[in-house]
Amino acid sequence: MWFPRRNVRLAPRSRVGLAVVAPLAVLLHAGPWYEEPPLPGPPAGKSAADHTPRYYVAVGPLDDATGAGRDDVEELARRFLLDELARLPSVEPHAEIPAPDEFAAALEQRGLQGIVLQGSVIRLSRSRSGVSAALSMLVLDEDQSFRAMVRGDGDARGRTGPLTEAELPAAQADALRAAARAAVDGLDGYLCEL
Repeated sequence: MWFPRRNVRLAPRSRVGLAVVAPLAVLLHAGPWYEEPPLPGPPAGKSAADHTPRYYVAVGPLDDATGAGRDDVEELARRFLLDELARLPSVEPHAEIPAPDEFAAALEQRGLQGIVLQGSVIRLSRSRSGVSAALSMLVLDEDQSFRAMVRGDGDARGRTGPLTEAELPAAQADALRAAARAAVDGLDGYLCEL
């Protein structure tokens, strides 16, 4: 017996890689099929002073190298990257890369260090029991010189057995979300070392 989409919960898993293999992190999707936006203000237990951004992170264009047949892969990946960047207190996320003069002026005015993310969705594939996704991101400075490479891998598995066609779009979105979270976790590790 197959259940409607709302009765099936998917369990995304993610792995982070940044020049070394990091441990597997399991993210359980126990909530609704959508996520509420975070409340404004600093995270619980932190003061506004702890929440001051240090980095202006501009997310550049993403390519879809998956061949998955979805028109919205780049859009979903960008949205998930921006959502995940917004949860980092040291980051001020931006959806576009400004012109060089505007970028330099914004950095100087805000007193932030500039970071640009560009990359590709390199995998969005279906297996019998789930979907896996991978993002490969270049970390560039404000002059767009290469600084690091971050990769995020994510999986979403059906809890009731093999995925049905009706469950596939939600599983793909959950796998992309997990891959974006893993990539941003890798970026956060890199930024902590600066």
